[in-house]
Order: sequence, then structure tokens, then C-alpha cells
Amino acid sequence: MYKEIIKPTLVLIIISVLVGTLLAVTYNVAGIADLATAGLSQADLEELKPSVMPAASSLKNASVSVEDGSLLGVYADEGGSGAAIHVVTKGYGGDLKILVGIDANGAVTGAAVTESAETPNLGSKVSEPAFIEQFVGKSGALAVDKDGGEIAAVAGATISSRAFTDGVNKALEIYEQVKGEL
Repeated sequence: MYKEIIKPTLVLIIISVLVGTLLAVTYNVAGIADLATAGLSQADLEELKPSVMPAASSLKNASVSVEDGSLLGVYADEGGSGAAIHVVTKGYGGDLKILVGIDANGAVTGAAVTESAETPNLGSKVSEPAFIEQFVGKSGALAVDKDGGEIAAVAGATISSRAFTDGVNKALEIYEQVKGEL
């Protein structure tokens, strides 16, 4: 019984532990874990600034003390006009990463989708200016029209529209928590 059942089982367990350990070491040595949380580069921020915070002079990474699983980064305007909050939310197709510009008064100045797994030509329409412009100047809790709010959901993409709106709401909440630190 030992040679037929226990010995092969132990060998497989030892091999599995060794392979798992090697994968973990390779993952950390290669820096793959750091890439997932690296945030936006300065070049990305400069490219997104006109659509997110048109009045901003320059966006710089800000260190804040808030811990929220949906927060990817906070980028303060050096001119003091507000900040851009990078958040992740769950859309229909997976993660939806959004950079939301917020002025010093707590109103949305613009937004941009930085990463999306939404359905092409349907849920991906939440990244189009016609949808995003509805958020500009708004503050407080926002909702899509199907939930009694004033944001018109993209036709056929209510889940994606809700996800984007939830991301903007989360960014507004985070801004209220960190604005004193900026």
C-alpha cells in the first residue's frame, strides 16, 4: 500500500510545492508584482490631463493615507486646482480603470478610461466623450437614469454605465477623504 498510494502522493506533493515556490520566486524577482501596482506614468498623465483636468498645470503622484481596494493612485495638480483619482471598478467584462479629475470644490472636471475589458462597441462606449461629459460639473452621489439618477446610461450597456458611475462616485468619496493631504 505504501509503494502504491502513499509514496506517489508524497512525491506529487513535494513536486507541487517546489514548482509553486519557484513560480513565486520568479514572479517576485521579475518584478511582475510591481507592474500591477505601478500606477500611471508621467507621460500617461500628460496625455490624459486635457480630458481629465484641463485647467491643471501639472499632475504629480501624491502620497495619501487612505486605504481603499479600488484606489490605484492620486495625482494632485501642482497649481492646487484639485486632483485626479485613479480607481478600478467591476464592469460587465471585468475591471474598468478610470481616472477622474476633481476640482478643489469637489466637482468632476473630466474622466478617462485607462483600461477596460468591456464589450467592444457596446460597453466600451462608456469611454466616449458623449457619455463622460455628463459627469462634468457634477458632485455628490451620482446614478444612471435607470436607477433614478441623471446620468443617461449607454443603450444596451447599463452594467458598464453603472460601473463607470460607481467608479466616479468612488473617486469623489476618496477625494473628500484626501483633499486635506494634497
